[in-house]
Amino acid sequence: MDVKSLLNSLYSRDLSRKIHATFEAARRRGPIVLGNVPYGYLRDPADAHHLVPDPETAPHVREMFRMKLAGAPNAEIARRLEEAGAPTAGRAKYDRAGKQATSRDSRRWHARNVNRMLANPVYAGRVAMGKWTQKLYLGIPHEKNSPEEWLLVEGAHEPLVDPGDFDRLQREHEERVARRREALAATERIRELHPDRLAGKVRCGVCGASMHICRWVEDGVFWGAEYMCGRNDAGEGGGRHRVAVPLVETVCMDVIRSQVEQRVALDELVASRAADGTLARRLAEAAASLAETDAEVGEIEEKAVQLKAEHSRGEVSSADYRRIERLLWSRLEAARAHRAEAEARRGLLASLSEGGAGAVLGEAGRLLGSFSKELADAAIESVTLEGDGSLSVRLRFTDAYRKAETIREALS
Repeated sequence: MDVKSLLNSLYSRDLSRKIHATFEAARRRGPIVLGNVPYGYLRDPADAHHLVPDPETAPHVREMFRMKLAGAPNAEIARRLEEAGAPTAGRAKYDRAGKQATSRDSRRWHARNVNRMLANPVYAGRVAMGKWTQKLYLGIPHEKNSPEEWLLVEGAHEPLVDPGDFDRLQREHEERVARRREALAATERIRELHPDRLAGKVRCGVCGASMHICRWVEDGVFWGAEYMCGRNDAGEGGGRHRVAVPLVETVCMDVIRSQVEQRVALDELVASRAADGTLARRLAEAAASLAETDAEVGEIEEKAVQLKAEHSRGEVSSADYRRIERLLWSRLEAARAHRAEAEARRGLLASLSEGGAGAVLGEAGRLLGSFSKELADAAIESVTLEGDGSLSVRLRFTDAYRKAETIREALS
């Protein structure tokens, strides 16, 4: 950056600082600077820096605070204002401008609108200035200030709620927010201590819905967790379908360990058959069987080609050609099926000869110490709660028991 550009930059920052300081001083010495006119008020025709109650909307604001002081929730207040036909802030703004409200939210009361209005100090006769700061000389184009930094002017106009009542509502609101934050923090701690290790994997076999974990907490004390589906059972018994989380995890762990034990047993079987020469003999027999079926398939295909040639030369009648062709195709399909079986058998025996039965389940085998999310992700595809209360576990790898039947048959 050259000297001229540096000087210009310093001048701009200094000018921005002076403008900000001027506006800050103006706010503190008055007059009050008003932005948008809040709901329930009008700009005083005699003084643009002063607010007066709006005869049409101010009663609704007073009623809003009265209901809140009586303990009504914000959603109930919004519903009552809607039933009373009170114009919303958006509609009142459009009406003052002589325009038709177009936004759906501008025509209806919502709890969030009530919440914002109940927290606005303007209804206690106060004007809050300095809610936003623009300090270009510090590189801050537009920043929202905390309520502690606001400049509050007391008694700026006629209040629509007693200032003491307004302050009490704010204290109660802050206490509720603090309690909610404490409850959320406690819930988060419980979530960390009792995580959902099967998130997205548990389904209800009755209604087909996904089941989500529900942690039961009373007075901050965790006493259990269940998987529950989001639908109610219309059949006998009614209620939601549910199952205890520890039961699901125990069943999953038992299934995984059983699979490991079965695969270890298969590895021992393969090792013993390899040691006594059975595996090598069965592999040689499978290779010979595959060669025989290959020869059979080739022979039938050759006969089919020869038959077609004889038929084209007129040596075989059409009736005999169709009859013999059907017979050859039937034999060919059977031979191809035998060939596929022989090839699968030889492939299985070859893999057993090279690597055993595959006792190690990849990542799942390494994580068998205790049930964890990592183990569930590596080994569990899904868990289904059946109608009779039993659990069906679908694995991410081949079922060892189903594989055991094939291996034992191949080695027999």
